[in-house]
Amino acid sequence: MKIGILTFHASHNFGSMLQNYALQQFLMSEGHIVETINLRNDRQSYVYNFPLHIGSSCPTLRALFGRFKDPKWLVMECRRWCTFERFLKKQLVLTKEYKDWETIQKDLPQNNYDAIIVGGDQIWNTFCYDFDKSYFLPGNIRPTQKVAFSPSFGNEIPRTKKDGVRVSKIKEFLMDFDYISVREKDASDYLQEQLNRDVPVVADPTFIVNPSVYLKIIKEPIVKEPYIYYYTPSHLPDYEAEDIAIELANRLNLKIVTSYPRFREKNKMMSVLSGPSEFLNLLSNAQIVMGKSYHLVIFSILFHKTFITLKRKNDARVKSLLSQLMIGDRNMDSIDDYKHLKDIDYSVVDKELLKIRQKAISYLNDALLQK
Repeated sequence: MKIGILTFHASHNFGSMLQNYALQQFLMSEGHIVETINLRNDRQSYVYNFPLHIGSSCPTLRALFGRFKDPKWLVMECRRWCTFERFLKKQLVLTKEYKDWETIQKDLPQNNYDAIIVGGDQIWNTFCYDFDKSYFLPGNIRPTQKVAFSPSFGNEIPRTKKDGVRVSKIKEFLMDFDYISVREKDASDYLQEQLNRDVPVVADPTFIVNPSVYLKIIKEPIVKEPYIYYYTPSHLPDYEAEDIAIELANRLNLKIVTSYPRFREKNKMMSVLSGPSEFLNLLSNAQIVMGKSYHLVIFSILFHKTFITLKRKNDARVKSLLSQLMIGDRNMDSIDDYKHLKDIDYSVVDKELLKIRQKAISYLNDALLQK
């Protein structure tokens, strides 16, 4: 089959690109011809544009000149942008670039997809700044099959329910899907009620490939000495979480390595310029992994790492995943919680993980074999 993937592939964050890479690699291993539909709408281009770009999608000139006030940050951002774009072009099979659904739909006859898979990530979070209706595949695109694999509404289902127009459009778009699955139970409950059909919960795409697939894009260890890898998705520092990481590093006499620069003098963190490959490199070679990222938790599990997620008891995604794998104690509120942590028995975790992986793979294969 020829399959198009439509997702947040060009968002400059590790999880977005790696979940696309994982789905691509799995489908290719099954013998399918696969390409990612290279949708980069104006809002996404604005958010993830080259820091020195001048054009319709750049910030105001005043904002652009303001960036020169911090040359260190500006150089880092330019290099980081290039690192993500290099991964995008080297590791993902991309179509030409599209700005909107209308231009994608116009080319569908010549692209001749047997199926388009939308997902994962928060592509159905209509409150995202760079959301696009394309992720709902609106209109008739037959004979191309519409398949949703592990998309997410984020934490916005309660707000979505309050907007009748939004609810009506989502229902209209999804009624025409051949197969629908989602990443979280609350999304499943919501759509089953709206659509009156079964909507299974399946794993994030990063789970469906063997960790050896990721090893192909990890080179030699970037940091040679023992360290704690600390990562949060936000560019802004989280001083409370950093203090926990710093105290643990001091207790264990380990250095802290992070993927984003933190300029607090006391933290003494080593920053490594990172795209998705570097993120995996630093995580897979760390003694301990700490942070506040959903995909940080996923890859820590896949690579059998000792990990701690900081102050995430209100994150339903992380809480649900850890509970399902029977390692819910990895949520830590303070340094004192570390004393009570037990080693992770990955022989037990892997058995549960196998069930999660097989369910997701079965869903995908069932959907695609029906074509």
